Amino acid sequence: MDLNRQERPLRQEDGSGVDTYQRRVNQHFTDATPYWGDVYERQDLDGVVYREREERVLGWIDSLGSRPGSTVLEVGCGAGRLTLALTRRRYRVRAIDSVQSMVETARRRLQQEGAPAAVDIGDAHALSAADGSATLVVAVGVIPWLAEPSEAVSEMARVAAAGGHVIVSADNRARLTYLLDPRFHPFALPIKRALKKVIRWLGFWSDRPENYAHTHYTYELDKLVARAGLVKMSSQTVGFGPFTLLGRPVLSEAATISLHRRLQRLADCRVPFLRVMGSNYLVLAKKVQSSSVAGAPSSK
Repeated sequence: MDLNRQERPLRQEDGSGVDTYQRRVNQHFTDATPYWGDVYERQDLDGVVYREREERVLGWIDSLGSRPGSTVLEVGCGAGRLTLALTRRRYRVRAIDSVQSMVETARRRLQQEGAPAAVDIGDAHALSAADGSATLVVAVGVIPWLAEPSEAVSEMARVAAAGGHVIVSADNRARLTYLLDPRFHPFALPIKRALKKVIRWLGFWSDRPENYAHTHYTYELDKLVARAGLVKMSSQTVGFGPFTLLGRPVLSEAATISLHRRLQRLADCRVPFLRVMGSNYLVLAKKVQSSSVAGAPSSK
């Protein structure tokens, strides 16, 4: 992302500049580049959930029936795993990320496979792509780390072609694991925010990455999508775990993965409440003509 832009407003809660916030996020991902380079191959809960999330995104993409050669813009490509999968489907892919080390990692991955995709530094808040230039825009795992998510979703809608699609994901604030742990329960948010202000005032605030990641209720992401002029076509949640009490794990890794898989099967069967309680909320939306928005289908 271009951190030289000075026109953005201050970030909401703490008064720190948006550019400062994004710079800290970028530094976190610079430090975490090795993790993202191999997490999808790991057999722990993170690896299992991230692979399932990717499979569902690719399942949606395959169902769209876009022709080979269609233009796809991937926002926040990370280490380039999804980028590679898109090139294998013979799409014309342009991928961007805000972190130079991620861009370099993605380029190496693609070069090793001889995959023809352009990977560059880019700003999700101000995409350089032309209006209506992409058949598909994908941003998986990006929204939680943006200073101004509404700007970014609007930009994705702008560059999507009429009749094209946008796939985005958010970290679910109402995930099952948060509801079961008093430390993370949404009802505790006002108290946590008040404590945060006190801790910051006392000078003990920590720059831990989790202090900068955003979570959203599912309806909040739905609103961002709708306000950008997109129509939600489908949605689902993915990922159950880790299960904690006051932030401490209560199950082994193997037991957590087993429970995740059982709960995910129930969520996939549309079991009430559980179907919207996964940790990752995925939305497939379509850009339609304004005259047809009111009658466009939407499913939960």
